[in-house]
Parts: sequence; C-alpha cells; structure tokens
Amino acid sequence: MKFSELVILFLGIPLILLIARINIQVLFAVILSCLAVCLYLKFNKIKIVNYHSKNPQNLKFVLFRIVFVSFVILSFSFLYDEQNFLSFPRKNFNIYILVIILYPFLSALPQEILYRRFFFERYETTFPGKTKIIILNAIFFSLGHIIYLNPIVISFTFIGGLIFAWNYYEHRSTFWVTLEHAVYGNIVFTSGLGVYFYHGTLQ
Repeated sequence: MKFSELVILFLGIPLILLIARINIQVLFAVILSCLAVCLYLKFNKIKIVNYHSKNPQNLKFVLFRIVFVSFVILSFSFLYDEQNFLSFPRKNFNIYILVIILYPFLSALPQEILYRRFFFERYETTFPGKTKIIILNAIFFSLGHIIYLNPIVISFTFIGGLIFAWNYYEHRSTFWVTLEHAVYGNIVFTSGLGVYFYHGTLQ
C-alpha cells in the first residue's frame, strides 16, 4: 500500500508535470508539495526542521565532502562544456546573485523536507535497511527530475540523491542535508551546468 502511495507521490506527480509540459511551475509544485508534507509532519507531531546531528563527530567528513564534490562539479563543467563555464555569473550577475540567495530557501529546503524528512519518516519502516532506503530514495529523487529530460540532470540528481540520503540517514538533520544540497545547487548554477536544469534560460 505504501509503495503504491510512494510511486504516485514521487513519480506520478513528476510524470503529470512532464506530460502537461508545465515546466515553469515545477518550483511551485515542489513548494506546494512541501507545504502539504509540512502539514502532515505537524499533524503527526514531527519536527519539520531538525538542526542537530545525531552523529556530530562525522560532520567534518560532511564538510570535506562538500569541498571535494564542489571541486568535482566545477571540473566536470569546465571539461564537459568549457564554453558555458561560469557563464551564468559572467552574463547575468544580478540574477545569479538572486538565485544564489533564494535557492537554498525556495528549492533546497523544500526538496529536503519532502524527499528526506517526509520520505524517511513515512517509508523507512516499510523498506528497512540502510542500503535499501538510501538507494530507493536516490532513485525517486532522480525520477523527480525526469521533467528535464536530460541525462546529465538525471545522473547528477541520482548521485546527489545518494549523498543526501546518506547524509540524512547518518545525521537525521534537515539543516545539514539542506546545507549540502544548497551548496551543490549553487555550485551547479555557478559552474554553468545550471543551464541543463533550467532549459537554457539562465544563459
């Protein structure tokens, strides 16, 4: 029963958006879904945003990973699409700054509440086991971006999903997983790869 619910929520809705071709409203769909999830968490007396890590001794590794993955993203962007490398901040600096400021709050945080906080609270007992729940979460996180119809986006979000799911599983902190998500997202936009996540409108 819960698996059917999972498929409807985390695959059905993205497919509807894809079929309807209402790409411009993806952000609003995420925010509305996040609000609905927040009501669910509040009703069940579950804290929506938890700040403290249950595994603080490993936070240094999280910070090290953020630096390493950010370097990998920038390197990939330069090698894969040198022409667009740093194109967003170079060509539209004012909009770039606005995106960098707003992305953590309007995109990263709602996604983490939806895909990590709600997902784990609702489905973890149905799919017990660290490896199983992390891989399942990454798959649905990646499929949630299917609307972009781009293999780079699907690949990046699957890898990102694995990292974020592992982060949340280890720390159970919305704050720390959102921080990591926000940094990678902003690095993607900075590097020029954001064009693949937003159909070229950031060029």
